Amino acid sequence: MQENARALADNLRSSGRFEVIGSDLEQLPLVAFRLAGKHAYDESDIAWQLSAERGWMVPHTPSRPTRRR
Repeated sequence: MQENARALADNLRSSGRFEVIGSDLEQLPLVAFRLAGKHAYDESDIAWQLSAERGWMVPHTPSRPTRRR
């Protein structure tokens, strides 16, 4: 399962559309991401689309914007 999570993270990262979060840490076989840049859609739209088109269960928790100092 870790291999699948790493492959998914690598593909998301290489698309240039996502920022993979915490991929350098030892973790459960999961991938956390956020959108890179501004788009007309958000992470909840992606979760809905994956559920509608592929039947995937994609938990979605909105993250707070990063504070800049």
